[in-house]
Amino acid sequence: MTTKAQVIEMTNRGEGCLGKASPDEPVFVLREQDKFAQDLIERWADKVDAARGTQIDKSRKARALAHQMRAWQALHDAKTPD
Repeated sequence: MTTKAQVIEMTNRGEGCLGKASPDEPVFVLREQDKFAQDLIERWADKVDAARGTQIDKSRKARALAHQMRAWQALHDAKTPD
């Protein structure tokens, strides 16, 4: 799991998904408090695997993140997005 602070540091170094994105490229961020995030991440991983014909490292990491998000939500409040 990556924290907000880690994402900012990685972005400043040009690493990670935000660091690699073009300055004018639209992006979409899902937070752990969003009760729909885990299912969406897993559906994304399913689509990646179906398109590739096999599970790849990126989809495995996405599934692990979804699992970590569920664990976080078990300890914190999850909500419908504002």
